[in-house]
Amino acid sequence: MSQVPSSAQSLLSHSLFSVRNKVVVITGGTRGIGLSIAQGFLMNGVSKVYVCSRKKEACVAIEKQVSEFMNQQKLDKKPQFIALQADLSNMKGIESFCEQITDDKVHVLVNNSGTNWAESIDSYPEDAWDKVMDLNLKTPFFVIQKLLPKLRNAATLDAPASIINIGSINGVNAPNMDTFAYATSKAGLHHLTKHLALRLASDHICVNALACGFFFTKMTKQTFEDFGDHIMANIPLGRQSRASDVAGAALFLASPAASWMTGNVIALDGGSIIKSNL
Repeated sequence: MSQVPSSAQSLLSHSLFSVRNKVVVITGGTRGIGLSIAQGFLMNGVSKVYVCSRKKEACVAIEKQVSEFMNQQKLDKKPQFIALQADLSNMKGIESFCEQITDDKVHVLVNNSGTNWAESIDSYPEDAWDKVMDLNLKTPFFVIQKLLPKLRNAATLDAPASIINIGSINGVNAPNMDTFAYATSKAGLHHLTKHLALRLASDHICVNALACGFFFTKMTKQTFEDFGDHIMANIPLGRQSRASDVAGAALFLASPAASWMTGNVIALDGGSIIKSNL
């Protein structure tokens, strides 16, 4: 079979990496990695970005912050940014969140919500295990399930919808910290990514994961204070992560450039995994 030639237009960067007019849903998204991803999409032509938080005041605050940020930008068209109050740690909250998304089509879903718990194996509590596993692994599956009709509506053979799961290098290699449920949940999310990629390929939905290295966020602040020197010593590229690192990776996976990629777990870690394997 001969290779189908690409048109010159499709090879231009503004076409190849375009996310224009897409509707994007990001679980969490009011701070940290999720907010960086949201801002990346907002700056690059999407029509709408949904995010969520358990706290109403956080939703109000981030809508104001993002509105001020976007008003400072010189964009042809201002996208909508909608922060919804929802507790995604339980089915009622998941259903409420998905019901508040009014668009018929969702082109991109980023499963970003997550939590962590570190404690000695001798005292690690069951409720902490369940909390981490529920939000980090169960929630992404059921958010996908509830939004699947909208993802299918958006997807075509030539322009598939995209699910991006935010995983972790701790789900690839065992960490030296007592984050047992977190590492296990992220390993499970990576495998779920592959399983769903196979199942949803016929629906023209690509499913990939970003196995993120250390990003300085509110959730990781204490970890960096405790292990910062060790973390930096194990990043071959020699610098901390930037917001643009994760935003760029997510934009790529949501763009036509990644339309023939599915089932991948992509390390976004400054080379940490490579060093740990030496």
